[in-house]
Amino acid sequence: MKLSLIVVTSVILATMPAAVAAQEKAQIYTSSHWVTWEPPSFESTAALVSAAADDYRWTGAIVGGVLLGAAGGVLLGGMCSENGDDNCGVTAAFGVLLGAAVGVPLGGLIGSLFPKGD
Repeated sequence: MKLSLIVVTSVILATMPAAVAAQEKAQIYTSSHWVTWEPPSFESTAALVSAAADDYRWTGAIVGGVLLGAAGGVLLGGMCSENGDDNCGVTAAFGVLLGAAVGVPLGGLIGSLFPKGD
């Protein structure tokens, strides 16, 4: 048991430099020349996110979650009460969660289509 653990550890440690060396920058060939590809930096990603946040995505997500959540609660709660069940609270709560789960991304998507005015 100890011998196999030593062998496995030795193999992992022996191959680790090769795995690290394989993580070099990729060379991409275009029609005219070789280009070194580098992943985007965190600064450029943060700039893209802050530049793209000048819209109503969060407002739309909140409005969509509240409206569709309320509609889902009313719809499933009403369907439950028509069946003559006296305990419809859990069903209505599930309707609220289901409606909000659909409304938040849908509202955020719709809100992202409208830029904020300066």
